[in-house]
Amino acid sequence: MRKGTAVVALGIALLAGGTADAAALPVEVAIEIGLYGDGQGGLVDAIGVSGAGVAQVNGSGPAGGHLTALALPAGLASGTADVPITDPLQLPILGLRLTAGHGAGAFSEGGGGFGGTMALSGMLRVCLFNPCATPPPGNISVPLSPVGAGGTAVHVGVVNVTVKGGPWTTGMVPLWEGGTWFETGFAHGPASGTSSTAAPGGVVQLVAPLFLSTNMGADALIPAVARLRVAFVPEPGPAVALGLGLAVLAKAGARRRRR
Repeated sequence: MRKGTAVVALGIALLAGGTADAAALPVEVAIEIGLYGDGQGGLVDAIGVSGAGVAQVNGSGPAGGHLTALALPAGLASGTADVPITDPLQLPILGLRLTAGHGAGAFSEGGGGFGGTMALSGMLRVCLFNPCATPPPGNISVPLSPVGAGGTAVHVGVVNVTVKGGPWTTGMVPLWEGGTWFETGFAHGPASGTSSTAAPGGVVQLVAPLFLSTNMGADALIPAVARLRVAFVPEPGPAVALGLGLAVLAKAGARRRRR
């Protein structure tokens, strides 16, 4: 077999997938932060960033099956998102701005659930007195580095903020340290099947603690949670794979002609 033809065959085989337990599958990834006023609702249910790429999956094969392990490369989801706050009861808060990204993540089964570590990066900014498009110096800044990985981060400003974090899980996470309100993750396949999470249409949503406290007296504890959602999407169809293969073959032929 000629070298160029071999490259095309390999590319098409990789795109088409096989039946091995480990596979590189296309995914859509979203990172969300929820802030709550009373443990049930309030400031904002979700502000988030999203993206797409390829994840390394272990299960029963590329066609989908029981998900046993998932690895995400760094940076699949990143960006900046703004949410205006229009409820007069929330004054002087007029908006939230999330600037976030993430490191590499590794998740697996264990302890009756599914979870692991993936550190976030960036900042959640609470915009006071003015919308986030023209933030004043009095903004409250929430560092995200402990979320999904553990540890503590402190931001000193007009309002001092302390954040404690922990790993991601499909289990229950309290909305504040020692709290009695919880949020729970989940994993399911198409049509809510529990044994086909890695199939196109399957979703795994993990939650991580975001224990947020300030020096604002009675309002020192702010209920919050972080969410990581990974949705499995269809792989490129045969026509796309063939087109990519032909492009590789054309480039290989061009290189031979230049020699």
